[in-house]
Amino acid sequence: MGEDITVREIGIYLLNRVEVTLKDDSRAEGILQNIAAETITVEGREIMLSDVADIRLAGELTDYNVMRDTGMIGNFTFAPEACRDAAELELMRYGDFACTVSCHLKLASGKICADDIRLVSHIHKICAEKLSRTAAIYRFFDGTFLVGRLQQDRTGMLEQSGGGQVPVDFAGVKEIFPLPETNDSLHVTMKDGSCREGVVSAVTDTMFVLIGEGVSMIPFADMQEIRYCGKVVRVREPGSRGKTDTWKIAVGSRDAEDGFWCRVPEHSGAAQIGVGDQVSFVPGITDCEWIAKDVRLVDAAGKEEPAEAGYTGRGIILFFPNALRTNGFIGNCYVSQNYAKMENAGLPRGNVMFSQEQIDFGFKPGNIYVVSYTCAKEPGEVVQEAVSVTLEKMYPYADYAKVWIDGNGEVKMLPVSVFYAKKFVGQDVEVLLSNGERTAGKLKEYTDEKLTLLAGDDGAEETVLQTGDIAQVRYFGSITAYRTDNGTGYISGEYWFHVNNLTDAGEASQLVLGRRVSFTLEQTLKGKLCAAKDVALISEKTVIAEEKQEQSKPERLRGYIVKYMIKQPVSAGFGFIVPEEELEAHLEDKEGTVYFKQTDIDCETMPKLNTKSYYYEVLYTPYTLHGKTCAKDVKIGAGHPYPEKKSTAPVAVTAVTKKIVSKTLPLVEYLEAEEARYVGASPKLGIISLYNGHYALISDCYINKKLVTDQEYAPDGAIAIFNPELAQIETEETIKTAKHCYLVKYVPGGTMINEKTGMEHPSVDYNYPVLVLASFAKNQYICLKIEADALQVRKVEQVMSTLGTAVPEQVDFDIPELCSGESVIFEMMDSTAAYHVIDSVGDDFYRVNAQKFNAELG
Repeated sequence: MGEDITVREIGIYLLNRVEVTLKDDSRAEGILQNIAAETITVEGREIMLSDVADIRLAGELTDYNVMRDTGMIGNFTFAPEACRDAAELELMRYGDFACTVSCHLKLASGKICADDIRLVSHIHKICAEKLSRTAAIYRFFDGTFLVGRLQQDRTGMLEQSGGGQVPVDFAGVKEIFPLPETNDSLHVTMKDGSCREGVVSAVTDTMFVLIGEGVSMIPFADMQEIRYCGKVVRVREPGSRGKTDTWKIAVGSRDAEDGFWCRVPEHSGAAQIGVGDQVSFVPGITDCEWIAKDVRLVDAAGKEEPAEAGYTGRGIILFFPNALRTNGFIGNCYVSQNYAKMENAGLPRGNVMFSQEQIDFGFKPGNIYVVSYTCAKEPGEVVQEAVSVTLEKMYPYADYAKVWIDGNGEVKMLPVSVFYAKKFVGQDVEVLLSNGERTAGKLKEYTDEKLTLLAGDDGAEETVLQTGDIAQVRYFGSITAYRTDNGTGYISGEYWFHVNNLTDAGEASQLVLGRRVSFTLEQTLKGKLCAAKDVALISEKTVIAEEKQEQSKPERLRGYIVKYMIKQPVSAGFGFIVPEEELEAHLEDKEGTVYFKQTDIDCETMPKLNTKSYYYEVLYTPYTLHGKTCAKDVKIGAGHPYPEKKSTAPVAVTAVTKKIVSKTLPLVEYLEAEEARYVGASPKLGIISLYNGHYALISDCYINKKLVTDQEYAPDGAIAIFNPELAQIETEETIKTAKHCYLVKYVPGGTMINEKTGMEHPSVDYNYPVLVLASFAKNQYICLKIEADALQVRKVEQVMSTLGTAVPEQVDFDIPELCSGESVIFEMMDSTAAYHVIDSVGDDFYRVNAQKFNAELG
């Protein structure tokens, strides 16, 4: 979707279930009930059209015709290139998974079709009747497997050969196939890449014996793929178009009723299959019957028919073989996901098929592969099988939006920085040509063939550059967000960068909000799929120029920030201001009346705002957006603590000891927090104890391993993991799990792979916020555990014993962040000074010269 969505673009979704993403990253889901000039209505909620960033159809995959290679989402058809992820397409192709998807809709050639399809969730289908009569292997995405017969009572329990029963989580099942039987003819690919083929002679719950050129024991855990060999015994009557739709294949000595039905893609060469032919296939199951996938015709000797090379060509690998896709595909044109998204175009389909065994080079996601190949005849509408594939050259994915083979067989490329020029029409750019020359000017026009620049003092000198002659285009913008803790930020609110992308690393200290920079662009494999690189700082304006600019600004007002929310990443924060005259009325409720975003803050460095304890002076420029008062150019001043009732009466001077106490805290009020934002969902409470920029963990239990000594408080392992970059995290303080853990409210949904372990875990529904409700200092708690609607707490508390009386002294002291090895001078509470070298740092003390000094004393 474009940045500004029109009524016409949204109208195609009317009366359908949709998922709406707003520009503040919040979401709304439901039936699109009405569209007006400036608003839309989703499930009774009225949304300003100008606030909509994207809208997608939400639905179920209702059909996929393997022969025609087209699918259906409700009443809308789609071609395979509309699915951006090849692995997700494989889960949709054969009908063995129930898939929930989201997609865009587009009108093409007088027909509404689905595009940009994303798999939201999936679960393997089962046929209880078949699985209750036959022992089967259930292989999971994490590589584990179970063997047994499924009970017909629909409890999901699997009866194993030893008499025991185990539950099956079908959301984690990758494939289901019948347990091999004696005399089954199999072809097995192992995880180490080797292959075995032969006839089964014996089977257990963990392995089987295969008799071929030798005797092989095949453990189920070591198999990468299993192919059955069988004979076509029945052909269903041709359909109305005169084409055979399905075949039935019998395997070994099995009952014919337990055969496998198949609908084979035309590119497999199965269009000529007839009764009596020998075939090989990958077994599977739907909710109706056993099925055969990826069927291949074999000759009488049991070997697949080799093709003869009669054509040599050059192409680009569009899909590589992987664990879910047996074959890869070569085509004449490669486009990136960015290109397909911005051009509203599908990803090209290949017309030459090849296998993993035909290539002698590895695949890395960061490259584009140009190859030469041979096949039986020139590829066309009918896909050809490659006889050989040879690597010619690799191009970095980050640099090219489109690579194609022209009519003369030459490789042509469209650099990413050139392709993005369409978003900078009317702005100044700098162009580097392939011959090394440079030219600059205002971009007047962009097409796929040329760029038109305006130069000269009066801007009347027009220069036309052919895109094929351009090596790179540089653009100009301002830094709108920057984090010094991890060196990342955004340019113009859209283009992510890292300090490693600076042309001069010494300029990192000058990165502040509002600083002008020049940059070019590259593609990435995550986030917004695009990032800035070769970032260079532009000389700042003179003070006189800045003063003149200040004089031209509209009236600025004084006020106070009373509430600030941090949404990870930090550049997505927002807050509320109260005008100066309204401060007294809002000191208690902390409800501001003027909205602002972090990108509206005009400070050299982003201050750390803690509106739990302080309110902050500000100068801001007011403006109206959609009838609401907002603030921009926000300059933040001093912070003031919220007033508290203080007692001046003498208090007891105490000696402090510690004891361990257990408490039960009710969680009802936390479950009811922000209920309106979780309508239609089933939110849960959890504890975040591990959090970084790309990975976070939610558990029902936190254990302080430094304090616990027994097993009573061992966690039960019920966790969810999620990517903070995708989640709507709302908190009034930065999440730092080094010293704190956090009680959060979230909605479970989907799954996520732990990259370190390869294990799949439950995740969160990114359509709903992850709301931080409370924080706990880790050094004060032994255990936090959520049970039912209560939080079981075991903590360390201080016990006071009276020694005398004194007047309390207010101390406001922040523990500096010091590192081991630093030399420091402490000013102690008795006004003496002490010089020390830091050995180590604890939660509330420094260890110096082999001694502990309480940080609160200095």
